[in-house]
Amino acid sequence: MLEAEGECAAVGREAEIGKPESGALGRTRDVIWRLQGFGLILLTFLSFFPRLFHLEEYLFFALLLIATGTSWLDGKGIWVRTPIDLPLLLFAGWVLLTIPFATDPAYSFAEWRKFVTQVLVFYWVCLVWREQPKGPATRAVLTTVVLGTAILCGYALIDFVERGGSWKDRYVRAAAPSSDFNWLSTYLVIAIPLVVSFGVNLRAWWQRVSCGGVVGLALLAQVFSYTRAGWLGLVAQGIAVGLIIRRRW
Repeated sequence: MLEAEGECAAVGREAEIGKPESGALGRTRDVIWRLQGFGLILLTFLSFFPRLFHLEEYLFFALLLIATGTSWLDGKGIWVRTPIDLPLLLFAGWVLLTIPFATDPAYSFAEWRKFVTQVLVFYWVCLVWREQPKGPATRAVLTTVVLGTAILCGYALIDFVERGGSWKDRYVRAAAPSSDFNWLSTYLVIAIPLVVSFGVNLRAWWQRVSCGGVVGLALLAQVFSYTRAGWLGLVAQGIAVGLIIRRRW
């Protein structure tokens, strides 16, 4: 879910096809896209809690069906073009081709289906984003990311302490609710850069301090998850950002 939002933030609003609608039909269309925006915020929040994934899936497919149907009735394309279309689709095809050679093809195919669902999430986010006012929508989604990260990490650290975890050993690890330390660490690799970028672009000092506090909380949760892969992911992201900033200079 978070990967899609980060990419789709750069997707511009496409020109509308056909004549603008008015009256009850036009108002209904506006309400549908407004609800889709609220659905995007809700799904972003639910994605921080693994126990709610089944509810998230049902809600997503309902929203996807409504969004594609509304776009089709409006005479608009249901596929929003992005710069990563070709590599994303090639990667999905390559993984599918390698499934017969996997150690457990049935398990690999099940994981591939999950990946395809995430691809659908990505293009649904782009479709919804096309119809949203960019400034308010961006702030709402990123605020939800900050709030979800704070709740997730707060729970993980409190649970870590209550289960007797400490910095002296790794027998107890910080974990996500209804999941494990691997899920927590992986999700923080996604969430931390979004919180940092949001905080950097805020102007009010209290907003920056709040984002900084959430980042600190997330880093603590990452530390006590005792997952080296998570730290390597953050280091790789830091190197990539450094190279990008250097090139811009």
